[in-house]
Amino acid sequence: MYLSGFIMLAMGAHYFLDGALGLAAEFGWKDGFAGFLLAAVGTSLPELFTSLIALKRGRAQAVLGNVVGSNAFNLLFTGGIVGLLAHQEFSDETSLFMLFVNLGATLLLIAPLLLLKLRIPTPRSIHALVGLMMLTGYLMVIKYAYIL
Repeated sequence: MYLSGFIMLAMGAHYFLDGALGLAAEFGWKDGFAGFLLAAVGTSLPELFTSLIALKRGRAQAVLGNVVGSNAFNLLFTGGIVGLLAHQEFSDETSLFMLFVNLGATLLLIAPLLLLKLRIPTPRSIHALVGLMMLTGYLMVIKYAYIL
């Protein structure tokens, strides 16, 4: 059962990537932008719904664990595997851009996490403001990634 699941997952990933790259080609987008927007959003939607369900159930720690854990896995484990197997060079400009995107996202998370850690009571508006800043930041990153 597990083997068939892994086989289906590999096949699904193949079709998903072909679809994302095909759609990008239709719009004249570069492969990197297709991966940054289409593939990233498509593979992150299950995490979004998992987080929303956990939030609805009052499990904020599960939300944080899901988001941070997923990013750590993608950056470190997936990045490590790709680094071991890659036979292609990544452009310096793209690599630097991705580094700053991840650094910026991490910096945006520091303030609310420190408030939680220090148990400083914060109004709901602070959390909404941080969320709005993150969404705005993502839209700005998409715009810049398109230009790259």
